[in-house]
Amino acid sequence: MADTKLSGLTANTAPLSTDITVIVDDPAGTPLSQKIALSDLMALFANPVSDDGDSLGTTALKWADLFLASGGVINFNNGNVTLTHSAANLTLSGGNLNLATGTTTLAPLKFAAGTNLTTAEDGAIEMDGNCFYGCTDAGNRGIIPVQHMIRSNATRTFTSNTSQQAIWNSPTNGTLTLETGTYLFEGLIAMTSMSGTSGNGKFSIIGAGTATIGDILWHANGVDNPAEAAGSNQGGGWHSIATQTAVNIVPAFNQTEMCFFVKGTFTVTGAGTIIPSFAQTTAAAAVVSVGSYFQCNRIGDASVVSVGQWT
Repeated sequence: MADTKLSGLTANTAPLSTDITVIVDDPAGTPLSQKIALSDLMALFANPVSDDGDSLGTTALKWADLFLASGGVINFNNGNVTLTHSAANLTLSGGNLNLATGTTTLAPLKFAAGTNLTTAEDGAIEMDGNCFYGCTDAGNRGIIPVQHMIRSNATRTFTSNTSQQAIWNSPTNGTLTLETGTYLFEGLIAMTSMSGTSGNGKFSIIGAGTATIGDILWHANGVDNPAEAAGSNQGGGWHSIATQTAVNIVPAFNQTEMCFFVKGTFTVTGAGTIIPSFAQTTAAAAVVSVGSYFQCNRIGDASVVSVGQWT
């Protein structure tokens, strides 16, 4: 065969692993032209020349994609931690999954809203855009609450009138924005420096808020009496299907301190705000006590009736 430049040879665009090519052995010492099969050449570059010695790509030159077969394993340090594929699953074994610290723009872990499993699986956590759900008993899904709360860490003094006033003012106006859905709520409110003529009043869950409340059912009970004081006091309870009690939470009495508990459920059919508020029966510069709190959590959309294995 006549001498031919490499550039003049016929191109092979589909070489086989058994095809051979030319190499020069020991070019810096005693050079010797030899042949090598492509399979042996590929095996040479398939493994690093030393443990922990080579990188796959660089910061400047990166591989585009990684394709692994079903059952593929990513193995760290000879089995110390492995990531193993099986049908529709990735299993982390041998160690913990430690998430990076969150930032002002990046959450450590974020769920995308999707469709819940037809049958809840033991150990599953889900999010359908309404609530988070967890399951510790196969098939018996439960809600993981996302609690909205506000609590007084300083006293708040009311303006002396009988109008509805926001119970909390830190953040300003004690206003909570809610999307449509069904909510559970509770609160404990204590007040001092009320009128000695009739130291009680009415509670409203929405106040001057803008949300559209659909159905609501809640209960309140309280006492018109100084904290931990013995002697004369007036207690009472009330349940309501309106956003404000129709009458005072406790019957009229002449004590200047009051404490009451509220609990119930409501639906929001039009997104907006709620401002838990209180209207005094007799005007006074009443003071909301430190520790007074309100909390609520969404349990589903506005038509939810159950979560779990109810039959």
